[in-house]
Amino acid sequence: MVSIWDAEIRRWEKDKPPKSERRLSPILPILFYTGDQSWNVPLTLEALMNLPKELERFIPKFETVQLDVKETEVEVLTQTEHLIGWLLTVLQKERASPEELRRALVDMLMHTDTLPAGQAAEKREAIQYILSLIMHRRPPAEHEALIELVDKHTPTLEVNSMTRTIAHELMEQGIEIGEQRGIEIGEQRGIEIGEKRGEQRGLVRAKWEAILKVLSSRFSDVPDTLTRKIGRMHSLQRLDSIHTQALEVQAIEDIEW
Repeated sequence: MVSIWDAEIRRWEKDKPPKSERRLSPILPILFYTGDQSWNVPLTLEALMNLPKELERFIPKFETVQLDVKETEVEVLTQTEHLIGWLLTVLQKERASPEELRRALVDMLMHTDTLPAGQAAEKREAIQYILSLIMHRRPPAEHEALIELVDKHTPTLEVNSMTRTIAHELMEQGIEIGEQRGIEIGEQRGIEIGEKRGEQRGLVRAKWEAILKVLSSRFSDVPDTLTRKIGRMHSLQRLDSIHTQALEVQAIEDIEW
């Protein structure tokens, strides 16, 4: 909140509006809670301080609207027909069965079809969010079918191009993600095992990136289906073989998968 007000003040200094027009905007704080457990943390500044009673009256006070996304009925989320509400209905199903997720996804995509042309930018951002959710939160085996579903309902958007960008970002983060997952596993099963698994996952993601870089540099058009196929491979030996072939073959079709 302070950062928003600070940005407004800096705009005053730049644009120099009349002093009578210099007013800070009111801010409505909203917490969108997407966790699976109940929220039980106080939503006040006082809760973050070791505060003597004598100083309580000097602490800024404001209410925060809390929305527990996972526990809120779909009808409540979508009652205003706002796109964010429909996106939250898909987020509710991030760990649900594939059938439940597909139903929520279809309902959301059908709503985006009704948006006016003036909201094209909002629609594109919504689809980018949905694709990121699919690739970050769902099993790799589901990616292709879900992405095809999104593409079917949004023919005017470059869904495959968005997917390729997200895939590349995932690969660039691969080593870091692998190390972090290794640490998490290590806390549960022993640091040594965790580090080995984290290193393995990091190496796999790094190999994905290396293969795609070679293919992109040697061939003008790398099919999106091929990008997703590589992203589902986890055998280093197999990936090494494909990397070697990518350096030597004269056409993508010559690679033996």
